[in-house]
Amino acid sequence: MPSPEALFTLDYFIDSPAPFYKFSQNFDLEKYNATPTHYFVKLLQDKGQLWKNMTQNIDNLEEKTGIDMSAVV
Repeated sequence: MPSPEALFTLDYFIDSPAPFYKFSQNFDLEKYNATPTHYFVKLLQDKGQLWKNMTQNIDNLEEKTGIDMSAVV
């Protein structure tokens, strides 16, 4: 691997997906909880003030709040 960051790049993944899959097996998404900011975004959606939520969304914390995922980019 050329650098630790390469694990998260598409080019490296396309050439060598195995390291990412090995890493992701140890990534327990269930142990993380949504933050107050995630719930604030949900509140904006509930009040009709959110059009889209731009996020990296690698942890599914938006989904844990009940945000309508069709608004997540």
